[in-house]
Amino acid sequence: MSSAWKTYETVRPLVDRAIGDEEVRRNVLRAWGAARKVYGELAGEDAVSTFDKLSRKDNVREDLDTTVQSLSEAIVRMSGERKERRGWGMFVAAAVVVVILFNPATGASTRKWVKDHLLGSEEEFDYATPTY
Repeated sequence: MSSAWKTYETVRPLVDRAIGDEEVRRNVLRAWGAARKVYGELAGEDAVSTFDKLSRKDNVREDLDTTVQSLSEAIVRMSGERKERRGWGMFVAAAVVVVILFNPATGASTRKWVKDHLLGSEEEFDYATPTY
């Protein structure tokens, strides 16, 4: 038996379930629509603009969450396992933030932008003793 045939035999039940299960199709379509919205909102943006939109626009975060959640539900449904609610959303969000902040190309400027907006920009401070 060839490896292609073994792969086909392994994948076939999942494909049959995906095609025949209305809930899986609905979840995949919901994830596709939400992912298209996120892509449309973030396409062509640099790392700082992407981070800014992710931090300020609730609809982008909600669409990203819908994408992850819908795909997760579809995968669980296709595997036949019961869904256990886990903290994957926070893990994915933290991973995205780490990738954006430590990106070699734009990480330094992104970290400076975040620092300036969270802590205020560094201004020169001149302290002189008062003369009475």
